[in-house]
Amino acid sequence: MSLDSSNERWLVNNVSLSQYCWAVKTFGGSPRALPTFRGEDIGVAYIPGKLFRSKFPDSRVISLLMWVAGIVPSTGKPSTDPTLQFSDNLRSLHSLVYTPSSQVQLTREWRYTVSGTPTIVAATANAQIAGDMQPTMTGQGRADFSVDFLLADPYFYGSTVSATVPYSSNTTVTNSGDDVVAYTNFTLTFHGPLFYPILSNTTNSTSLTLNTLIASGDSITVDVGNYLATHSNGSDMRGVVQHSASRRWMTLNTGSNVLNLSSSLNTDSGTVSVSFQPPYV
Repeated sequence: MSLDSSNERWLVNNVSLSQYCWAVKTFGGSPRALPTFRGEDIGVAYIPGKLFRSKFPDSRVISLLMWVAGIVPSTGKPSTDPTLQFSDNLRSLHSLVYTPSSQVQLTREWRYTVSGTPTIVAATANAQIAGDMQPTMTGQGRADFSVDFLLADPYFYGSTVSATVPYSSNTTVTNSGDDVVAYTNFTLTFHGPLFYPILSNTTNSTSLTLNTLIASGDSITVDVGNYLATHSNGSDMRGVVQHSASRRWMTLNTGSNVLNLSSSLNTDSGTVSVSFQPPYV
């Protein structure tokens, strides 16, 4: 991954928005803003003010200020017909971002400190164009405009982190994202033999129990974000899921999380495979 001169790079469906023919020219603004909250505190009679209620992050719009110029994309040099090349480049950009029936993959690469070390981090959000990209001509074959992306899920998600939690053993799993608990894009696969297994996150006191026997060679995959549980034979196992200390089935705090696998027997030898994507603002 290489960065442009602003130390921040954007891509749509793996196509860079930092090229000689077009580029993002902003570093701050809405891409650096926080998602707003959805939900309200509750007014109760005879109580001053309102009762606090926890909120949920809402969808948001990210605006990237860009320019397009009459530069040949393959060579990075000015075209002999800059007006025509400008039109071709703008049309290509329109084709890239204008998807009425689907979302695009909006990827951001930027410098971020991970465990005390400056690191280039790449994270991706599902997005859809939310503006008209009306251009303002600033010269022959050059224009400025805003590209507005609606993020239904307001977070960007980093590369998948995988770990294995052995039976009756503490395992540390690190969520390197921003100050956001991870529960979307988060799966747990319980591999037998396990009898009524319990996976506990001792860091935030959350736990998830499967009230069933998982035989040797079988497994149950729990999709935490979508509240799904499926046996390796394809059967729906949502009815055996029990959780505590959170409205979500399981969460990972930012930073280190200590996970422990136990069960109703002391002779089990199964494991849990953990897979999640750290969320970033």
